[in-house]
Amino acid sequence: MSNVAKLPRVTSDGVAFSVIVEYQERECVIPQDVLSNLSRSADKDLDLLATYNAYEAKITGVARRMAKAGVTTSPMVLANQNFN
Repeated sequence: MSNVAKLPRVTSDGVAFSVIVEYQERECVIPQDVLSNLSRSADKDLDLLATYNAYEAKITGVARRMAKAGVTTSPMVLANQNFN
């Protein structure tokens, strides 16, 4: 297994990405509404990938904490409450 996570990509569910935690790759999704709230944008035509890239450090940090906390769903879906 590579130690490099997959590149983020836009899907029908939002932006799919992966993080590596303790040598395991974890698939994740951040939905469009969560990205909108994170960026405080009401634009329904929000560029999801650009928004993900702008907040990537925060998003991947939350995903890693979720994985370390024992969240086992696959993919892990990040929600608004994860960013409070």
